Amino acid sequence: MNYVAVTPALTRAPRALTNKALAPEALHSDSLQLAVERLLRSAEGGPALAARLERYLPFLRAEFEECSTRGGLYAEVLATHPNLAPRVGRLKERQGSILEGLAALIEDLRRGSGARADAEAQRLSSRLRSLRRAEERLVIEADFRDLGGEG
Repeated sequence: MNYVAVTPALTRAPRALTNKALAPEALHSDSLQLAVERLLRSAEGGPALAARLERYLPFLRAEFEECSTRGGLYAEVLATHPNLAPRVGRLKERQGSILEGLAALIEDLRRGSGARADAEAQRLSSRLRSLRRAEERLVIEADFRDLGGEG
């Protein structure tokens, strides 16, 4: 199976959720995760960043949920490689933790937490990048096993 063809979290924002509420860079990005990661690394801060993150959060949540639905990345990997379930479970936990972290960051930014919020934004950016890489490794391993490798 070609998992790259069914990896919405790695390739695009959910089709059903693309709308004008998001900034143009998110609509044209290869991944909503990447757009949020870039936003977190930007120089923008305070209430403006909080407002943008708040707009992105439901879309990112939907992108993460899409991974587990029929035809999504995790569902497709597990359909052919149930032995990868522990890794998929850890990735789902990381997604939930990132969403919680983003919600907390939005509140901190609204309160004007300054340097602490900036540090948390950088940390979340790194966690999103790490999650994307872990998802890519999962796809590579599943493809390798499909080709007869032992993983």
